[in-house]
Amino acid sequence: AALDEALVDFSALPEFATTYKLVLRDAKDLQRLCLKSDLAELQFPTLGIEEGSGSGAFGTVASVLSNVVHKITESLEFFPKGTEQYEKMTKIIAQLKAYAEGSDDAFPFMLAINDPSSQSFFSLTPDSVYEHITDDPQVQVVRRDRQFHEVINIGMAEAIVPKEQWEITGSEEQPKEIVDEAYQALFSAVNDAKKIVIFSGAGVSTESKLPAYRTPGADDNLWDKYSDEDAHISNFFKSPETRKRYWTMHIEFGELLEKAEPNPAHILAEALQRKGKLLAVCTQNIDGLYTMAGVKDENLIELHGTCTRIRCMEDGCGFTITAAEAQRRWKEQPGRDMLCDKCKTGLLKPDTISFGQSLDDAVIERAIKVHEECDLLLVMGSSLVVSPANRLPGLALVRKVPLFLINLGETMYDPFSVVTFNEYVGKFSQKVL
Repeated sequence: AALDEALVDFSALPEFATTYKLVLRDAKDLQRLCLKSDLAELQFPTLGIEEGSGSGAFGTVASVLSNVVHKITESLEFFPKGTEQYEKMTKIIAQLKAYAEGSDDAFPFMLAINDPSSQSFFSLTPDSVYEHITDDPQVQVVRRDRQFHEVINIGMAEAIVPKEQWEITGSEEQPKEIVDEAYQALFSAVNDAKKIVIFSGAGVSTESKLPAYRTPGADDNLWDKYSDEDAHISNFFKSPETRKRYWTMHIEFGELLEKAEPNPAHILAEALQRKGKLLAVCTQNIDGLYTMAGVKDENLIELHGTCTRIRCMEDGCGFTITAAEAQRRWKEQPGRDMLCDKCKTGLLKPDTISFGQSLDDAVIERAIKVHEECDLLLVMGSSLVVSPANRLPGLALVRKVPLFLINLGETMYDPFSVVTFNEYVGKFSQKVL
């Protein structure tokens, strides 16, 4: 009852988010410890999972755990029985049930509560409610910066919306003075900036005559010709036929890449590098065209890898060959598995991230770091729908870094950009150059 009356004051939120880490020692703690968090994301560090809905939690830890078990059990219907993901989720449910039911061998375990409002409430005894329990060894309190989605969830979006905004439609009917104002805002921002990050997507590559994967309206989408199942890493390992189709797609893409050249969007990045203003290009593209344009390795983050390098998939081997060499081998023996020259057993595969593969930890750490350090962010040719890469611009936005969007079509970050240029990145870049 006391917890039910404890209300979050959204008119006076602190400037930070808080992660509360609760250590449950035995079955008694499941009933002894109560909590209320209106916008919580629950995590179970020992299981490596998070509930993540931001829907909050209320009641004893036992009741909260039971609710999480119910939600995850309902989600099982989205995973076919017998698949790796289904088996993984089943094991997680079993462990959570053991927690909720107070099985002796389940303790101790940790429950983490990510609270963007920093106003979670806890009750350790029937008649005591605390906002923060810094003295109790069972509760650790860690303050941190808010993430973009947390700012949105707690209704503070207006705090990161620029005071002045423009939307350039690309239409010739738009008044010239509006267009000039928008470009002048960009030029001023570039002039003032010292650490510019360019986040780019497929819209940059398609202007070098390379096919898109799933761009709406495009007539050469790769997934219209090939199945994305052929690009799933588990299928690549399991099926020789899948590997044959995968390599056929890669060789076809490689032949197109041989004819491709950097366009003005790539050249713009190199120009900013020469001026000493480019902190990094963070790209979802795998074509290597930024390198061809002269962007240095230390200024380039290829989130999804590169198809210009072929790597052995055997753990710890590290053997690589060029894409040109892979093409030569394929043409000599089409359809035959390419095996590693060094370990002799590992399968060779383009050094890209396939479906079912996680992003490289070192690469994503670099990407996070530059988005946390930049003072200007240009998003070029990306619809920002692919996760987790689409979370990166939010790291800059929560610090009120100016954002300029250049993309055909809407993105989730349009409401927060200084200027949204709804035009081709090549045409835009040519104007800036």
